[in-house]
Amino acid sequence: MRTLLTITFILFTLAAAPLLAGQKGESQIEKEAARAAEEDAAAAARKSDQLYEISMRGKLQIDAEKKADPKALVLGTFAAEGRLFEVKADSPLVRQDLEKNDGRELTLEGKIRNDGKYFIVQNVPSPPPPPVKLRNRKGI
Repeated sequence: MRTLLTITFILFTLAAAPLLAGQKGESQIEKEAARAAEEDAAAAARKSDQLYEISMRGKLQIDAEKKADPKALVLGTFAAEGRLFEVKADSPLVRQDLEKNDGRELTLEGKIRNDGKYFIVQNVPSPPPPPVKLRNRKGI
């Protein structure tokens, strides 16, 4: 009897999952937007003298499909400090900078949102100049 109830419960859960998934998609977007607004308000309350909340160095991967779509919010992934973030651009200029640096290891400045799911890039700093070669005054 107990196994029959367990099997019935599992079948009911599997049957109801697609119905709940349709409702869950829209509410998930609303939840993420609300969570991002809360985190922005908390960051504004801190009133830091820094321009950006965080600066991280890692590898950027832009998805080809999302690169072609100008309305795509998530552009690709950014692997840094042992974590994987989905990348969003803060402005169209930042988006262009990100697309130029696809596949490279670089430093990105911005903010982390939705419990570490998204890295919203606000700036792509230019790389430092190459080191200056010192001339040996004695010759070779």
